[in-house]
Amino acid sequence: MTSIRKRIVPGAGTVAALALAGMLAGCASTQNGGGEGLATVFADPGEYRYYSCVQLAQVHRAQSQRRAELWALMVRAERAPGGVLASTVAYRGDYLATTGRLKYINEARRDRDCDREDALEGRPPLGSPAARDAGPAGPRA
Repeated sequence: MTSIRKRIVPGAGTVAALALAGMLAGCASTQNGGGEGLATVFADPGEYRYYSCVQLAQVHRAQSQRRAELWALMVRAERAPGGVLASTVAYRGDYLATTGRLKYINEARRDRDCDREDALEGRPPLGSPAARDAGPAGPRA
């Protein structure tokens, strides 16, 4: 009586695992413009809830720079033989996490109307109760 182990083609498990990984990677890369739909899986939606506009601007700048660095590393890695796999393993997760963080940072900036000049300087908007309390000399003690 032959065992199941002898009837299975050697290396079939490896081939099946690679095929499954390829299918999953294909699904991830076709979702919402190159996997950006997965980006929010790696980021916390409430992480930037209590940041000020100044803090959001700083973290947006840092995350944008990090995303650009990761993209450059991915492009450079993909030039080498087998680089697509290396790029995916080494950089894709960080790239997606950074993209997700930027999405939530932009949402927080939009919710707080942080594109106004006074918001970026850390001042409350004109006409708000905080602005009336602050007056021209700054906040009252």
